[in-house]
Amino acid sequence: MKAIKQPAGFTLIELLVVISIITLLMGIALPALKMACKSARTTQCASNLKNIGTIWAIYCDQNPNTMPKAVSLPSPIHATPPDEISIIDALRPYMNSQTTAIYECPDDELGYYVNRHSSYEYLPGLAITFDPDNIPKLVALSRRSPQSLPVLTDAAKFHPAPNNVDPRQTVYHDTHVDWLFASVTP
Repeated sequence: MKAIKQPAGFTLIELLVVISIITLLMGIALPALKMACKSARTTQCASNLKNIGTIWAIYCDQNPNTMPKAVSLPSPIHATPPDEISIIDALRPYMNSQTTAIYECPDDELGYYVNRHSSYEYLPGLAITFDPDNIPKLVALSRRSPQSLPVLTDAAKFHPAPNNVDPRQTVYHDTHVDWLFASVTP
């Protein structure tokens, strides 16, 4: 009669090798996962701005040659003054839903959304030649095309970038979303 051979278990060395390989793979994968999460938050911010840009286009279609009269610069500390409206309130009638979630940048850790319900600044023409009643005058004074006039931009440096630039995702008058870079002097 033949003896039945019992299967041998893992040796300690084999077990340690498998654990070390898994640890090494996790060490390689975690930084890539963190970068993917940052990229996903940046993409979500761009999507929010694109949706706001679509609402902006509806507003501009129904109110030709005018811009909303709204508070232009949000502050994480102060609420909108009672005699002024926010850009959210100005665009709310043109939204399908009454939620303001699209006004929150996923990387807003400074409290802009919590305090002002918007992580974005309303800056038509970078507020240099701001005339809320006349888009053609704004374009003529700034010598820019409507495609280059920023409407809403990140309220702060939310997204990672080199130290000498201040990148802000921005939706422009023609509703495209792109980066707006400002040099930062030390």
